Amino acid sequence: MKKLKVALLACIACMALVGCLVFTACGNSTTYAIEWKLDDNVTVAAEGYDKLPEKVKEGAELVFTVTPANGYEIQSVSGAKKKSDGTYTVTPTKDTTITVKVRKGIESVTATLKDETKIYYAGQTIADDDITVSVKYKTNETETITSGYSIEYETENAEALTIGDKAVTVRYGSVSDTITLPTYEDEEGVVAKITLDLNGGKLTDEEKAVYESKPHYASETKDNKTIISWTFNAVPTEAIALPSPILPVGEIEFPFLKWTGTDVEEHAVPAKTAVCVSAVAAYETTLVELASIELVTEEEGDAVVPYLVMKGTFKAANEVYLFLFEGNVGKIVEDKFVSAPATFKGTTVTKATDSNEFALKFNLTDLSNATLPEEDNYVNNSKDKNHVTSFVGMWMDIKLCTTIGTQTITQEIDLNKYATNFIVGKRSIRLPADEDKICTYKYETWSPNKGDKNEADNSIYDGTETLLKISYEVGDAADFYLGTITVEERGGKPYLVIPGECGLIASKEAAEAALTDYIKDMQELQGSWAGQTITQTLNVNDDLTFEILIGLENVTSDGNYVMHVNDGKKNPTSTDNNFNPSVYDATPVQIGYYTYTLGKYATPWGWSWFGVKVVDERYAHDRSVILEGDVPYFVYMGDAGEKTAEEIKEMLTQFDFENENGNAKTIIDESKIIITVEDGIFTVKVDVSELGAGQYWIHAVGLVDGNGDVAGDGTKPSVTVNGKTYGCIDDQRDGWVAHLLKVTGGETPDAE
Repeated sequence: MKKLKVALLACIACMALVGCLVFTACGNSTTYAIEWKLDDNVTVAAEGYDKLPEKVKEGAELVFTVTPANGYEIQSVSGAKKKSDGTYTVTPTKDTTITVKVRKGIESVTATLKDETKIYYAGQTIADDDITVSVKYKTNETETITSGYSIEYETENAEALTIGDKAVTVRYGSVSDTITLPTYEDEEGVVAKITLDLNGGKLTDEEKAVYESKPHYASETKDNKTIISWTFNAVPTEAIALPSPILPVGEIEFPFLKWTGTDVEEHAVPAKTAVCVSAVAAYETTLVELASIELVTEEEGDAVVPYLVMKGTFKAANEVYLFLFEGNVGKIVEDKFVSAPATFKGTTVTKATDSNEFALKFNLTDLSNATLPEEDNYVNNSKDKNHVTSFVGMWMDIKLCTTIGTQTITQEIDLNKYATNFIVGKRSIRLPADEDKICTYKYETWSPNKGDKNEADNSIYDGTETLLKISYEVGDAADFYLGTITVEERGGKPYLVIPGECGLIASKEAAEAALTDYIKDMQELQGSWAGQTITQTLNVNDDLTFEILIGLENVTSDGNYVMHVNDGKKNPTSTDNNFNPSVYDATPVQIGYYTYTLGKYATPWGWSWFGVKVVDERYAHDRSVILEGDVPYFVYMGDAGEKTAEEIKEMLTQFDFENENGNAKTIIDESKIIITVEDGIFTVKVDVSELGAGQYWIHAVGLVDGNGDVAGDGTKPSVTVNGKTYGCIDDQRDGWVAHLLKVTGGETPDAE
């Protein structure tokens, strides 16, 4: 019995051992590799390990400590998380890399200005080149650094110095140093500075006394020009007045005009300015007082010579010369046309001993005979790569200039300062160059944009000047030449005015024969193409200049009206030639209800013709969408004649909107249509709020001819209400223009 009991215990022990082995074999034996990347000067120890483990079982937490060497600090530990007790932990779920970086601990930062006498002003910055930054590390090492630090200004989020700043902070890592800025002895913090270039002028004695009292006033001379400056140490609540210097030239003192520069108004620094300001003075320089300008021809032997003649009286100058500059001449650089401004010094006239009056005559053939330097490879405005040595096709600005001492004073010819009769006679002269060519000398007006720079004296145009340009061109000879076409009001009626002068036509009788009934007709582009009833008046002068007046008083329906001319010279078998002048004035003219504007207008088949746009201002909302309250209305207007609103409504048998694909139509209920008649014009307002998103043909059956299509006006503004936008557009369909109403937003309606 005892032997049996011992055997049984042995069996149980064996079974337990086998169970343990089986359990161990079935447990988690997955391990992950641990790669350690450690900087020098750091010690890392893992809890429970004599050395850093290379493998860790899945799910096992690895805890380790990081100890930098003396004088170093931890920069970063990646691949593990930091615990609240300062140790790091990771429970690998994959192969893991743990990276430990340390850096020298910063004990202090010292920042100094390289030039401690330099004064800094508001709006300026402290640059890296301005400072020296030294770092002392906890390892007792020192280093001068040139990057990695930041410069912080006293005003929060400022990127430059601000009025009142006394210091800047240089920060490297978590350690910083403060640089105290040098300032004027009697100032508290950074100041702003006003610097004015008097541009050859000077302060009056009274103003000099005023501005010499300003804080830190200074005056210096640069390039023979006086520069004055002073400071202000607080952001001004009101504008700071600037002086009004004078420009002395001989015995004349030119008056001050304005200051030009950033952050400057004409005579003041605006309130709340907190930066430094610089400006240059401009003066009202009147060298001469011009009385007239004209182009004339004079016979000299067998030749006819063209002249530009300017008459007037001397003011500040004793002599002036004509100066032409900045033409449209250019040159080829690497096979590309590049503008190359040129200058041309013209005639000089000197004041007589017994009179202030003068007549400056500039021989225009001096311009046409001039050549450009061949080595510069200049070309004309045709951008032809072939070398051109003449000024043909070139325009140039006209100035009058004088030289007094070391100064060159210029005077623009601003037509706004002269009466309308200042320009006398012709603005262009055409002379034969040979049997087939005509030389044209002319001057024209030009208005620079506000802010454009005047390259002659660096001043800035204010956008109000009307200046003169002069040019010389060579072209094919023609029977006659047209001037600038305009629309004008004469005697309360609108006229298309066509001025011109004869070329090859040599007699008044021949001119009248060629120009009588010059405009054949006027036709509306998108209308019925019926010719409009117009009147014509021709006036030919003894010098063979002429003026054709086309009466437009009967052209009163909205539309673009193109013109055709009787010009048998161009096509003897047809009188249907397009009228397309090269120069016209697009300034609109309003007479009564109607506005007339000249321009180029596209035909339905893609051509562009010159014509008159007529707008009846009473039709401001015609063929557009308006909003009244929350209701969008499509508006159609027309001539009611003698009909009442009720009679117009009877004519309207149906108003519908068909989608652009022609497979869905929305017929508008009669209750949603409002018709009124006022001042002989009917207005149909159609509630379009039920239209879904899409584009629609517009039909007003009964009110228009044919299929009832109404042409929407895509130039008029759209309206938005209740999440939908309504507007008229023009679209192409089957080669023709489809006039549509477009709705965006909302749902697209289902096709019927």
